[in-house]
Amino acid sequence: GKSPKTGEHIITLASDDQSFEFHIKTSQVSKISLVQVPKPDDEPMRLFRFVSKQGEPMCSLILRTGTSSSGDSDDTGVWFDSMVERYGESLEL
Repeated sequence: GKSPKTGEHIITLASDDQSFEFHIKTSQVSKISLVQVPKPDDEPMRLFRFVSKQGEPMCSLILRTGTSSSGDSDDTGVWFDSMVERYGESLEL
């Protein structure tokens, strides 16, 4: 899609309930890797790793599993898995 503010091409990663939304300017990113790193005795660390057009790492978005303010377990893992299902483990832009 396009940004309504700038007109630049963007990809939006968003949760179904819209509690989380992240916009990526496709002109600046060449690749996004969706990675799960096992952690002993804990939920795996889930990351989005962004690589620039020059092949350099730009940043990582780390998703943390936790509980909501009501004490319920959140759906971070479910949402991350849905992003892997939708885009695959590596998205070339």
